[in-house]
Amino acid sequence: LYSIEDLAQLIEELKTVNPEAKVSVKVPVVPGIGVIAVGVAKAGADIINLTGYDGATGAARRHSLQYVGLPTEIGIIQAHRALIESGLRHRVELWCDGGMKTGSDAVKMILLGANRIGFATMAMVAIGCTICRKCHEGTCHVGITTHIKTVEEATEKGLKSFVPRDYDMAVDGIVRVFNVIADEMRRLTAQLGSTCLQDLVGRADLLEQVAGLDMVDLSAMLYHMPMKPRLLSEPGIGRRLTRPRNSLTHTISNLILNAVQDGEQEATYEDEVMAYDRALGGYLAGELVRNPRIAQRLNCAHLNFGPSSIAGNGFAAWTTDQLDIFIEGGAQDGVAKSANGGRVVVMKGLNHKGTRLDGSVGKSFAYGAQRGLLIVQGNADSRACIRLSGADVIFGGEITEPLDDTSVNVGTRANLKGFACEYMTSGRVI
Repeated sequence: LYSIEDLAQLIEELKTVNPEAKVSVKVPVVPGIGVIAVGVAKAGADIINLTGYDGATGAARRHSLQYVGLPTEIGIIQAHRALIESGLRHRVELWCDGGMKTGSDAVKMILLGANRIGFATMAMVAIGCTICRKCHEGTCHVGITTHIKTVEEATEKGLKSFVPRDYDMAVDGIVRVFNVIADEMRRLTAQLGSTCLQDLVGRADLLEQVAGLDMVDLSAMLYHMPMKPRLLSEPGIGRRLTRPRNSLTHTISNLILNAVQDGEQEATYEDEVMAYDRALGGYLAGELVRNPRIAQRLNCAHLNFGPSSIAGNGFAAWTTDQLDIFIEGGAQDGVAKSANGGRVVVMKGLNHKGTRLDGSVGKSFAYGAQRGLLIVQGNADSRACIRLSGADVIFGGEITEPLDDTSVNVGTRANLKGFACEYMTSGRVI
């Protein structure tokens, strides 16, 4: 993701394939986090999870642990107030994590503006973690982040000490810890005169600075900013509404599913599309997964677009075995990036002179595709087939002139732009 627009497109695609999904976006606390939170909310996220500099996974580098990020408290208060000022606070929940250890820590975050609090390192310690900072090595000596199960296996692999997991003790430990935290939070909530913790969200005026008064002044953080009433359009102006960019994919799905319910085992939808039509095929793929009985009755759904169509972002981003998607012209970013079966074909389209050209796809084609046959008659932009993990991919782009590697920007003149097939683990590419 390189921009808020990319994030908005990804969220739209996720909510197309699963309209009931709640999308959470996790962001580190950095300078300008308030503006970032507003952008994430406008992009359509349901949850913004802010992570501060105090926590870290066991595999984090020492430099990251010591120098990266800002305190969670600063992030929460800035994001909460920026969202209120923008009239967006009611759209999202603010979650936070990073160094939380007690019920008091959690209540303070809620008073600063958080809706929910995350515990990670502390929860790991509760199940037996010793914070040895070697999670990434696969040799955890208490059996948490490793596949080693027995002392004999550990000795064989050269571990000097190893204690097999005791699941009963781990469960008992984490239950006890969170019961203590919950009791402390209930007590503090009652002392603050409330019966519901969510009623205290953003009540920073109930906090008081008791230490470090000669070093830092926190008064700018410790006041209550009330929620602004929702602004309505002025009389005679009204609110401007446009067709959702994923409306066509809903229409296609409804037509195909209605045909199946009428007893058809195969159906074909034909149309011309443009860049405004996004996530085509995504909603149908989600419906087939959510309704396995209907999926079993459908042999194949053919979606044919042409003869001069350029599909918008997310074309065939989600597929199943029953989908056969064909387009003449081309498609923008994110084609078949989560393909899980079926066939996706992008062929050259006709221009106004009747000449066939293009047939190419944008960035992140087949990014993480797991199964299926994916065919592109033309070229692909950058990041094609990154993290490909099982699909078969065919590119038909041909070199049109001798490659002069003495000039710069060789990658920009390639049939597959930069980073093609990086981190690929399975599948075939021709």
